[in-house]
Amino acid sequence: MPRTKQFDEDVVLERAMNLFWSRGFEATSMQALVDNMGINRGSLYGTFEDKRTLFERALERYDGAYRRDRFDRLETRYRPRRALEVFLAQVIDESIEDEERRGCFIVNTALELAPHDPEIAAYVEQVRKEIVDSLTRIIRRGQDSGEIRSSEDAQTLARTLLTVAFGLRVWARIAPRRKEMEQTMRAALALLG
Repeated sequence: MPRTKQFDEDVVLERAMNLFWSRGFEATSMQALVDNMGINRGSLYGTFEDKRTLFERALERYDGAYRRDRFDRLETRYRPRRALEVFLAQVIDESIEDEERRGCFIVNTALELAPHDPEIAAYVEQVRKEIVDSLTRIIRRGQDSGEIRSSEDAQTLARTLLTVAFGLRVWARIAPRRKEMEQTMRAALALLG
């Protein structure tokens, strides 16, 4: 008869996500995971197979919690230019408020693992593509309505804004300075005309 789990899988996955997010994949030991998640090694392996699978599940959890809903709201709740302002302002607010200076888990993963891990690189690239697609739709809507007056290609502008957002997240891990980050945001939004 199989044993029933004595823990809430969502709770322990959230704990693992936060640990990986703070430390990265390589710097997070199995012992640190066991200690932080509050489960034994057998339960960890029985539920998540191995550290790599656990990391992938944690990354997917982060992506679902921090990106997908955000871009759905940006596309549906705001006028186009305001949506882009909110997007960058949220990046700044989250960066400034993050006392641990964790940055963005997706960006951190891109920097740590994507250069030498094709599967992770493909995942990160898919996330990047989906964000660019969302921003492109917002920009095109703004261009169609005349709210965004730039003659630049919408997808090029979307990639530029995402690059600025990713850069802000990295920069904030080093020196989170709101005034400078907001100046950068204003310069990026000026590209919209």
